[in-house]
Amino acid sequence: MHKEFLKLLEKATGRSEHVIAVNFDIRGFTPFCETEDSLNVATYITRVYLKILNDYFKNTSFYKPTGDGLIIIIPYETENLREVADSTISTCLNLLEKFGSLCKEDPMVNFPTPQKIGIGLTRGSVCCITSEDKILDYSGRKLNLASRLMDLARPSGIVLDYSYGIDLLKDETKELFAEENVYVRGVAEANPIKIYYTRQYTLIPDSYKEPLKEPVWQTDRSEYTFKETKGMLPHLELLLSKKPLDINKITVRITHDDPDLEDVEVYHDYKFPHKVHKYKRLGTKHHVVLDTPHIIKDLEKYGIPDDMEIRIAVIYPTK
Repeated sequence: MHKEFLKLLEKATGRSEHVIAVNFDIRGFTPFCETEDSLNVATYITRVYLKILNDYFKNTSFYKPTGDGLIIIIPYETENLREVADSTISTCLNLLEKFGSLCKEDPMVNFPTPQKIGIGLTRGSVCCITSEDKILDYSGRKLNLASRLMDLARPSGIVLDYSYGIDLLKDETKELFAEENVYVRGVAEANPIKIYYTRQYTLIPDSYKEPLKEPVWQTDRSEYTFKETKGMLPHLELLLSKKPLDINKITVRITHDDPDLEDVEVYHDYKFPHKVHKYKRLGTKHHVVLDTPHIIKDLEKYGIPDDMEIRIAVIYPTK
């Protein structure tokens, strides 16, 4: 396949097309990979992609995987714009509602799987790269914007930009969306763009409602011996010194010195949101709650002695 792609590239040309770009991401996929066997991960991602493409986007002209999601391209013409725009949103809403149960009846998927999905949609002109009547790829600003909007659709849901055309949707569909002006890094940093997002599923962080500026990164550090860490069961709860600007940007870094090597520091990063480790807010206090058995399991493979120091750093953006 790669050799054929290389051969086709030699004769590739570009043409402009009007398309709807659908970019979706499986929420919680990274922690799922960290806790599940790699063969099960491959089985799940294969089965869930097949369900999505065979049952929801049957007539799509182009799609490609993004690791933990898909980009789906749907062309349209003047004559069918309203029909395609409305049916695409309806399909995405249906997928959003049923995503957690897509593999429920699949006998090969007998393990817990991610339950949520985030979807970003845009509409407009893009460059279609073709060779010998085969589509190789698509590129353009609209695809980049779809990816940025997908990242906004948290903890799940659908986000589309104003140019998609909310008035193209049926009245009952339009009522499912709320309007907001947001700043998006790399797209709209000084002047906001208007978006529409699913009221039921999506929460737009306040950080996207103000002009973008470089965040101030806070690091809260704690130190324990490995023996002390083992004794903090079932959870190790860390109080944050400041309010996180975006909980999706929290990283917990655990470092220690490898006992078999000199002057070598080994570290593990846990990105949030995480399947095991949690963020918690109690009143005005902000906490990161770590699952101690999970940490112990990750660190024991290094043969760490009980008296070795474990350094835990919680790194997060603040205003």
